[in-house]
Amino acid sequence: MRLASHSARARELAGLIVMGVPSPHGCDDLLPGCADVIRTFREILDRHLRSRPDDYPASFRFLLATEQQYHWSAVLGDFSDDFYEVASPHCAV
Repeated sequence: MRLASHSARARELAGLIVMGVPSPHGCDDLLPGCADVIRTFREILDRHLRSRPDDYPASFRFLLATEQQYHWSAVLGDFSDDFYEVASPHCAV
């Protein structure tokens, strides 16, 4: 975790590992033995996010995974390719 507190790449790799824990490959067994490490990683991410970093979306997804919110960490991907039409009640635009 010392690397994750200073390295964007280390945070990314640790985050991807935590996001991938709930899988059909039996990785759930890793969680009980890593609770302290995951808690420390959550604290690192929290501090990092308070600095309003450029990698905020990815780091937020990793933070959600440390809170065992795996579904939300997986679905909150890149919204830049989604388009939603919303009708205005006040005009035809």
